[in-house]
Amino acid sequence: MHNLCHNADIIVKPADKNLGLTLISKEWYIPECERQLSDTTTYARVHEVSATGIQNKMLAFIATLEGHIPASEHKWLTRETQRLSQLPQFYIMPKLHKNPVKGRPIVASHSWSTWPLSKWVANRINAYAAAQDTVLTDTNALIELLRGIEFSEDDDIRLSTADVESLYTSIPIPDALEALEERLRACGVDDAFLRITVDAVGFVLRNNFFEFNGNVYHQRKGLAMGTPLAPPVANLFLASHEARVMRVVPPPLLYVRFLDDIFAVQKISETEPEHMLWDGLHAMHPDIKFTRESSPSMVDFLDLQIYRQGKRLLHRVHQKVLNKYLYISPRSCHPRHVIDGFVRTELIRYARNSSTELDFIKICHAFSNRLRERGFHPTLLKHLIASVDFKHYGIRRARETPMVFKALYMGSIANHALSRTIKEWYDATPRDFKLIVPKPVMCHLNGQNIYKKLVRAKVPT
Repeated sequence: MHNLCHNADIIVKPADKNLGLTLISKEWYIPECERQLSDTTTYARVHEVSATGIQNKMLAFIATLEGHIPASEHKWLTRETQRLSQLPQFYIMPKLHKNPVKGRPIVASHSWSTWPLSKWVANRINAYAAAQDTVLTDTNALIELLRGIEFSEDDDIRLSTADVESLYTSIPIPDALEALEERLRACGVDDAFLRITVDAVGFVLRNNFFEFNGNVYHQRKGLAMGTPLAPPVANLFLASHEARVMRVVPPPLLYVRFLDDIFAVQKISETEPEHMLWDGLHAMHPDIKFTRESSPSMVDFLDLQIYRQGKRLLHRVHQKVLNKYLYISPRSCHPRHVIDGFVRTELIRYARNSSTELDFIKICHAFSNRLRERGFHPTLLKHLIASVDFKHYGIRRARETPMVFKALYMGSIANHALSRTIKEWYDATPRDFKLIVPKPVMCHLNGQNIYKKLVRAKVPT
């Protein structure tokens, strides 16, 4: 651990797709970053940038919002912007699933002056982005859509998945603002909301400065990877163009997108060939490119493997080949209920993501074997697996947001005492209070771990 913390020739970064931590040679990492930053259409190297100057510009812009937004929000924006002026660091997350391995660019802007405004805008437009017809919110939403698809056994069905190449950095800023305005107008927002939102997004995107290896850069094109407003703006940008395409091509049985990952179900015929949809999508914007795979029988999308059986589309759990299954050790210092809860939560997810009980049994068997390799006792696993009934876990419905208490984990005895105190307090509250406020839950904040010890945005020199 000491060597990894102080060895400047080894860089520790999380892999893309949540595949775990990676140890990277500095000889590969720096040239790969510089290769990406050499794209002069996207990045421009600048001699220097005044962090205080950008901060003052942000505060001046926020001052123009006074009277147009709630006073509490204006106060929060001003206070948070005043305390943040640290230049972001550029880094990459290695894409181990690509051949050759490349890096996903990230700008760690959580301490930069634009962060509060970006977060505030994201909160304003997240709901509008999620409401777009083509935008998929999660796996549960996809499962509900799959249940509604109908076709006959004789139909020629094509399942397709596609990936947008370098989505964030491919979107021109003027086009992003134009699409944002078009989609928000289609959602019926008023002119005041629209103008403030578009101006704020433009201000954040045009002030994306960062540092790498002693040099300062300005991102001139695209959305910054790592700022809160990037996902909803990217969703609205693609949704705007997809809406135009869907008006002129035969509608597929299903077309949904989770950020830059696309899934489509088409019924193929002489009058509706497969390529019509994809030709339209390829032509919707000159900077947006796709890679696509299709099959008449089975595709992998998100954490599902979707397959055809007769006149239905079924699904089961999909796990990546590169997954190392590095589950929590049963000998860790986590409380027993946390370890048991992790196993049960994963089993419940398997039940929800499996169309048939046979698929569920197969994935449970594989899960049990992997846990035994991590040191879990067979008797404990048998008890936990028996506690999850496949038939009792359908799609989770929307639930009330509970009151959450956050506390640093200080050992099972101390945290159990705090949980008991919160429970006693809630039980003693009036009945009318309980009707309004859901039962509280306690959340343990992470303390020091290997990730926090080893991963740094700035390249060690």
